Amino acid sequence: MSASALMSRIEESRTEEDGPMEVELETLRSEVIYGVVSDYLPIHCGGELLGYTEVVDEQNSGVLVLGETLDFVDPNTNGTLHSWDFGQLSALVISSTAIQINIRNEGLYQFKLIEDSPKCWEDSLRKAVSQFYLTQGLEVFTYQPVIKTRRMAI
Repeated sequence: MSASALMSRIEESRTEEDGPMEVELETLRSEVIYGVVSDYLPIHCGGELLGYTEVVDEQNSGVLVLGETLDFVDPNTNGTLHSWDFGQLSALVISSTAIQINIRNEGLYQFKLIEDSPKCWEDSLRKAVSQFYLTQGLEVFTYQPVIKTRRMAI
């Protein structure tokens, strides 16, 4: 059965009382240490350049909140220090303890998660970014090294 046929059957089986089908994003909150990548240092081995490592500055603790936007919140006042919509995110990369997010026209931010899973955050952010672009008729087809979208086939 094709996807469109399946969707038609689902819609036919619903009643008017069901209302519109909506998918809500759950709010995700995690304590983090926030840093801004300010520079890159070369890594050499045996005289050969292997790659680069980030220099992370401006380390502050706070709470990363994923809801209708991605927010960095002061843990003491609950005031929002930074807020980004999903269209501003241009890349997502995880490590074993952190998630790095490149923000268009701002740079690379690192959020070291105190207790939560970077994989959970990556999955949740991908879902949020995907839904953001879906409302514009676009689908995300890659998240690394940068988020790329394309028009959806009708």
